Amino acid sequence: MAYWIDPNANNKSNCRSYVCDYRTDIDKLPRFQIEGEKQDNDSVVSQPCLWGSDCMVLEDSSVWILGKNTNEWKEIYEVAKW
Repeated sequence: MAYWIDPNANNKSNCRSYVCDYRTDIDKLPRFQIEGEKQDNDSVVSQPCLWGSDCMVLEDSSVWILGKNTNEWKEIYEVAKW
């Protein structure tokens, strides 16, 4: 499992942009007031984030966003399967 914060994203309010290797990593990301799964030598990525944070999954180029009403990661874009 691997995921990380995009260092080029605007991070003024704890809204974060993540990049995950696999779709299964989405469940390991933090949510609002809920820590994510910690990774080796990391003390930042697992910290809670705000609604509106996003994540791109490298495995299939899907895009996810953390919803305010549900506090869950929801897929908002999926690349067409050929």
